Amino acid sequence: MKDISGFLLKVIIGSTLISFAIKRFGPSLPLEANSLNAITIVMLPSILLALALAWQSSDRKVDRVDSRKDSRW
Repeated sequence: MKDISGFLLKVIIGSTLISFAIKRFGPSLPLEANSLNAITIVMLPSILLALALAWQSSDRKVDRVDSRKDSRW
């Protein structure tokens, strides 16, 4: 239970910091208000998360393949 509490606390603190940074520094960014920028900003976190999970998954597959090779001998 302690692990879950710690994880949730980290997520809440991280979200708060990101929200504060966007509120504080967002208006000073020189971005035009157009649909391409809006779609990019909305989709970027999902794309980055998908890439991170795919990368992590490929690392685990390599580890499993390596461990299978070692157990055969």
